[in-house]
Amino acid sequence: MSEFIKDKEPFKLGLLDKVPSPEEGECFLLYQEGAGSANSVLINYGVRYSSTEIRHGRYNQKAIFSLEEKVFSQNYRIMMKDNNFYFDVTIKMSYTLQDVKVYFFQGILEEGDIQQAIRSIIRRQDGKWDVLGETKLQSELETEIEKRLKQYGGIRFKQLEVVVRPEADAEKLRESNKSKTVGIHVAKNETDEKIARNEQNERIIESERKLKSKQIEDMALMWKNFGDMGAIVNEYFKGKIDGKEFYNFILRARSEKMSMLQTVASNDMMTGNEILNELNKVLSNNEFLQIAESQQLSGEEAGKSEKKEAEDKDTEVSDREEEEREPNDEDAFSDGDYI
Repeated sequence: MSEFIKDKEPFKLGLLDKVPSPEEGECFLLYQEGAGSANSVLINYGVRYSSTEIRHGRYNQKAIFSLEEKVFSQNYRIMMKDNNFYFDVTIKMSYTLQDVKVYFFQGILEEGDIQQAIRSIIRRQDGKWDVLGETKLQSELETEIEKRLKQYGGIRFKQLEVVVRPEADAEKLRESNKSKTVGIHVAKNETDEKIARNEQNERIIESERKLKSKQIEDMALMWKNFGDMGAIVNEYFKGKIDGKEFYNFILRARSEKMSMLQTVASNDMMTGNEILNELNKVLSNNEFLQIAESQQLSGEEAGKSEKKEAEDKDTEVSDREEEEREPNDEDAFSDGDYI
């Protein structure tokens, strides 16, 4: 059935009959079967026609048309070049009957014709576009659809809307490709672009390798200096935990060791001397205080050394001044001086 033709029936107007009047939103086409557009007349809603003219025309068929606007909206999927991803495509439009005689005598639009025409256009786009071809694909579809719709005479198409979007997984791939191509120059051809991409990927891999190697070296140094406390010290130096959290962790670690010693002692798993030795280790095992004390002692020794050196110099100067002030016994009195 046609998109706009609601019904067809034989037509005959008697001497006493009035010209039929269509309902609102409809129109009639009276025609002579096989005679073409020249022997036809259009009957519109709300218009009065002369019955004499209609009878003289000898029309023997009547077609009832709907003048309501039709809406088309369909979703499609177009396969990308790599066959693993798709573009999601939405096509919308509206259309109305504009010229009844042209539509009826030059090519009736059957139900499903638009759907079939657009599906054919969609299928021809499969495998032609990569994930970055969204805009070009949309433009191509708009051009092809508009060209195809022009073949349907007597119909007015309007508000054609074509929306093309990569599917969710393809969108992630596109964004990933964008981030990887930052800094890559515009390639002159496909081969240069592939080379540039490979070089960029190699630089990224090498940077990641160096970073991991540096992290391993830093962690090894922490472990060497701080033993099983190395990991938490590393977190503290990186600013991932504050001083209070760091201190609480140290307290918990020592508390756990003390609890373990109590369990060992209660089960007679170690001798008294062995337990005492381990207890002394726990109570004295504070690497951070030892380092701080070491640094403090070094500073104090250096200070003492400097102070001692300064005192020695002061003593030497005092002795020398004293010697200069002390009188010589032989020169104490000159000739002629008597007591």
